[in-house]
Amino acid sequence: MFTKNRSKGFDGTFLVFQIPNKEGDFEAKLVGKLKLEGGYSDAAITSAAINSKNEISASNA
Repeated sequence: MFTKNRSKGFDGTFLVFQIPNKEGDFEAKLVGKLKLEGGYSDAAITSAAINSKNEISASNA
């Protein structure tokens, strides 16, 4: 799971959490902190998905 960084001082940083892909109540585990170069319009993560091959795709549009 990716956080959406909408802070006033946007710097392209977002957090990555891990949660199981199954029903239930879970606590998200922080697994990383990443930073994309650019401004909000071209570096903000707005959505992400994992396909059946466990490949991640992220979008900023």
